[in-house]
Amino acid sequence: MKKIVWGGCLLLVAACSNMPDLRPPKPLAAVEDYERLMVGNLSANYIGDDNCLAKCHSHDKIRNDFQHSVHGEQIVSETGLPLVNCESCHGAGSLAVEYAENNRTCNTMELLPIGDFPARAQSSICLNCHSAASMPNLSLWNASTHANADVSCFDCHKLHQGPSQKVPRENMADLCFGCHQKVRAEFAQFSHHPGSGGKMVCTDCHNPHGTTNDHDLKER
Repeated sequence: MKKIVWGGCLLLVAACSNMPDLRPPKPLAAVEDYERLMVGNLSANYIGDDNCLAKCHSHDKIRNDFQHSVHGEQIVSETGLPLVNCESCHGAGSLAVEYAENNRTCNTMELLPIGDFPARAQSSICLNCHSAASMPNLSLWNASTHANADVSCFDCHKLHQGPSQKVPRENMADLCFGCHQKVRAEFAQFSHHPGSGGKMVCTDCHNPHGTTNDHDLKER
């Protein structure tokens, strides 16, 4: 305790001599650490979708969904859009496919273990293309409630579950309520809010990628 006289008044100031013990620091990993995760095995080479899928994958539905998705359309160079394929997210596939020549299945251990990545690193894979500069909808993502709660793009966008690659409107409430249990309970009460019955969905009012408004509301 320290005594200070200011303006004729005696002030008592309590000081903590060991601030780190009050609030242990939990810094984010350096950007370089996330980039190192996403590089993967430097011995592997990029071989393209045809070589990946022809030699070791029998995921016909996944392949069909991807080819009919927004990402799949970008593989066609004539569109002028960024080229996106399996290796854009999973990393270079040559070593995984080499294993398949004798074992009839690829060695997924040679691909990026994106399911084990921390949320920020998972999102960084998507943000390599979906940058805030080209997509204003993402300009506030890094400071958003979801990003700071370790929610990644993968938690809401299931790229291998249908060609839309977005949550269907009819499934959105279940997705959001999976985390927002209090809101689920509030919606179960008697209310004239049109949120029940699918008349409205969460994103009609909230932007899950972040806004400058309270509760990520699109407008005040």
